Amino acid sequence: MWQEHASRCGGFKGTTLVVPRPQQAQWEAEFALHMFAAVSASMTRIVVPLERYSYPDAGKKALRHLCLAFGWEPTREFSDDAAGFHEMVQFLRPQLRSVDIVVAYSDNVPLTGMHGMSGTAALLGDLESEEAQACERSVSSMLHALNTGFKVDAEGKTGMNLLAPTAPALTFKDLARNDAAGNAGGLGFALLALGARAVPLNQALLTQFGLSELIDSADVIVVKQDALDGPAFAHSTLGVVAPLALVAVAPVVAVVEDQIMGARELAAQGIATAYVVNPEQLEESVTRIARSWTPQR
Repeated sequence: MWQEHASRCGGFKGTTLVVPRPQQAQWEAEFALHMFAAVSASMTRIVVPLERYSYPDAGKKALRHLCLAFGWEPTREFSDDAAGFHEMVQFLRPQLRSVDIVVAYSDNVPLTGMHGMSGTAALLGDLESEEAQACERSVSSMLHALNTGFKVDAEGKTGMNLLAPTAPALTFKDLARNDAAGNAGGLGFALLALGARAVPLNQALLTQFGLSELIDSADVIVVKQDALDGPAFAHSTLGVVAPLALVAVAPVVAVVEDQIMGARELAAQGIATAYVVNPEQLEESVTRIARSWTPQR
């Protein structure tokens, strides 16, 4: 819904969606051009939903393409070390100062460490262990140099506590610990360094669309997501919709490609039922499901 509105109408209440696609070749260049277009269109908020995986480089390649999109070409040295990373951040911050950048994430992946982007990539088989270890050493070395040699610009929205009256003094190490930092190969970390704020994807969805009001007036709620399992539930769209629907006494129907949660688990979370559908037959399946849940029936 969010992506459809953003792509067809150019924005939603001053907000536009820029979606990185790490599984595609040259995705960093496409992402940078879309960010530049959003800023040029005077959007007040850019929401960037992050996938879990891309090649773990702490967002350096994406930063370089962002610099190119805004008219400055960093040198090779600036792209490959801590000084270069900081130089790119310092150039880009003024370009993005007027925009509220929201990093929306669903997977908790810090930048480094056992559960960081490189370790997670190795654990899930996205990278061979030797390559993941090399990436971890490279990024950890850059992070150490950033943390000891440079300060995070306090101006912007990098504060972890968004309710605090003033932004706390942060280090690059603090940004690296953020749950969003390691997503999309570290693009989350790069955007946090640019002044973005990180919000769980389901909470961003709740706020942007006023889901509470929509659910209160609904007879039935249908939620489509890829997988339905216990560990991912809390951070999923269903995880934010189901508790609200339970209060509103409205049934929730899940349409998924893969279901791991059993009937008892679904009922405990306030989900009436779940349908596993083939994504190639999604429209046909949803039409059939809608007929079976029509109030008149």
